[in-house]
Amino acid sequence: MRVCHTIALAIAAGSVASAAFAGPKNIFESIGCAYGVKRTGCASDYDRAVTAVRIDETTYHITAVGNAYTRRDTTYKFAMRRAAEETLASGYDLFAVVDQSDGSRQVVESVDGGYSSGLSASGQSTITPNAPITRSYILPGTILTIKMSRAPRFADTRDNVFDAREVLRFVGPPTATPAATSKVDR
Repeated sequence: MRVCHTIALAIAAGSVASAAFAGPKNIFESIGCAYGVKRTGCASDYDRAVTAVRIDETTYHITAVGNAYTRRDTTYKFAMRRAAEETLASGYDLFAVVDQSDGSRQVVESVDGGYSSGLSASGQSTITPNAPITRSYILPGTILTIKMSRAPRFADTRDNVFDAREVLRFVGPPTATPAATSKVDR
């Protein structure tokens, strides 16, 4: 019943334009894509999870966020990967992490607890609302500010200087995505 209620809310909110005409599998996939909780048939989770904003010619501000099922190290790897990609795309070889912070945030949700039915002492049917269900979880995030350079400039002058090609080689492709496991799948 709660799943149907969730689907109805998503449809009412306009998240699933054609949900009324789709089968249940399509509805779940559409809702998952709209909220970034299911990989199959969705745009890349990596692309949705990581943003890069160019500050000046050699500086980027990179933010990577995950969902309740994401490990903290995954958002860090995603941020480092995007830093390396932006470095190479901008024609540079190296990047230095000049600032790093925890972009995690805590989310508290409260959902309707449903209803209980029964019989009163007089034999009357009763319906009683249950208490709301509240849950709390952490959405991990990583925020980096990077400065880019061409080799060999500042290659040996800072501890936090990375070769963009090496980072891509060691971090690997973005396959373990923040939204790889979904609440819908469980």
